[in-house]
Amino acid sequence: HKKTIIPTPRQSAKEGADSLSLSDFVANEGSGDHIGLFAITISSALIARIERLKEECCDYEALLLQSLCDRLVEAASEYMHLKVRHDLWGYAPDEQLSVKELFQARYCGIRPAFGYPSLPDQRSIFTVKDLIGFEQIGISLTENGAMYPQSSVAGIYISNRHAKYFVIE
Repeated sequence: HKKTIIPTPRQSAKEGADSLSLSDFVANEGSGDHIGLFAITISSALIARIERLKEECCDYEALLLQSLCDRLVEAASEYMHLKVRHDLWGYAPDEQLSVKELFQARYCGIRPAFGYPSLPDQRSIFTVKDLIGFEQIGISLTENGAMYPQSSVAGIYISNRHAKYFVIE
């Protein structure tokens, strides 16, 4: 089996505060801990519809559909994280959260996305692309690591109950 390293930078040390890295929430190999990668995008039909609207100079409709697609991808990401917690990995099978608690990220584990505050180095997305096989689900990357279609997200599932979101500055 091949090992892959995904850099997880550490927060700058501030007096009286934790100096966190995502790797702090991953146990040593062989501990039974789980981490995983995910990627979610929209269908080719939706991509074609957005492009067609742009070509027809229906910018407002294209923007509305793009916004809806962005929300759908985020909802699918939230749903998949729920399935991982409850069923696939089953580390939080009895978790019952309200919508408000979901918005507050009160669930067990986290799903930081590449390019976001706790995982800001967008270059790691190239490693993830190869591991997941983005082409199979219709995601391509620009030379800078931006995903196409724009309504796409990729990140890491971390199951540690103490994991939390934070910002790398």
